[in-house]
Amino acid sequence: YSARWAGFTDPRSEIWYSICLGTSVGAADLMDWRDVGQATEFDLLENFTVPLGTTVYATVEARNDVDVRVNASSDGIVLGSNPPVVGDVAFDSASFAETG
Repeated sequence: YSARWAGFTDPRSEIWYSICLGTSVGAADLMDWRDVGQATEFDLLENFTVPLGTTVYATVEARNDVDVRVNASSDGIVLGSNPPVVGDVAFDSASFAETG
């Protein structure tokens, strides 16, 4: 799972971020809050599985140097779907290019 974000601004402070993943907006039932520093992207590439058809929402919290916090959530993506099944394969032409 990967998330990217932009649009949080504070002209007088740097901004730090945390992210969580859940099955509804703002929920952290799939992955608890993780501090990602000033990164504006997050990749979870290992040890993350969900049942087929699960909608996953990312919620990002931005905070400034005086601990003012705001958050925003994604509109969700369906994960854990079945891969496509290959059926019959047909060729339009009987001629093939030789290689080599």
